[in-house]
Amino acid sequence: MDPKRADGLSLAINLVTPDNGEKYAIELENATLTNIKGFLAPKPDLTVTVNRADLNRVMMGVATFD
Repeated sequence: MDPKRADGLSLAINLVTPDNGEKYAIELENATLTNIKGFLAPKPDLTVTVNRADLNRVMMGVATFD
């Protein structure tokens, strides 16, 4: 991430993987990207719910979100 391009941006995303019970809050604030395991943002801009097994396949490039 380019901090200069992210300056002034603010974003909150919740990621929920119901097959393993994990949840993450992913936040961009002050050009800093953070993730917090076991926590959800109270007012997210986006919530993504996907099984971890499916997310792993997307991250490995063998599947897409489509």
